Amino acid sequence: MITILAGIIFIVGYVFITLEHKLHTHKSAIALALASVLWILVALSGVDKEFLHEHMAEAGTEVFSIMMFLLAAMTLVEILVHYNFLLL
Repeated sequence: MITILAGIIFIVGYVFITLEHKLHTHKSAIALALASVLWILVALSGVDKEFLHEHMAEAGTEVFSIMMFLLAAMTLVEILVHYNFLLL
């Protein structure tokens, strides 16, 4: 039952992400809300707390590594633009 509900929530969230321009929303806000709702659903489903903690820590680590990569990449691009290192 929880898996079906999670699937339905995911599909609805994906549709909202697809219709972001018509709904005047941002993909990141919808994705963050969707991820939060799905993690809350998993937590309320009665899984082992150690299992939940391990998987949430792994997901958090992945998000953190992506954020650090993007921060470094955006910083490099800003430095290149600031000093006019544009490759044409």
